[in-house]
Amino acid sequence: MEYGWDVAVYSSPEHIYGYDHVTSCYKEDPRTSWGKIVDHMKQLYPRSLRIRR
Repeated sequence: MEYGWDVAVYSSPEHIYGYDHVTSCYKEDPRTSWGKIVDHMKQLYPRSLRIRR
């Protein structure tokens, strides 16, 4: 039986997605990037849309 914490592997976005893809996003408008991040988080955590503070 294994014991202990899971091990995380850290890597740069360039290593995961490729240098060309990452640098191609540099010219994107920051508001567009923010919208993409928010939309992705909504997909990952749909319950959070129902929670209002």
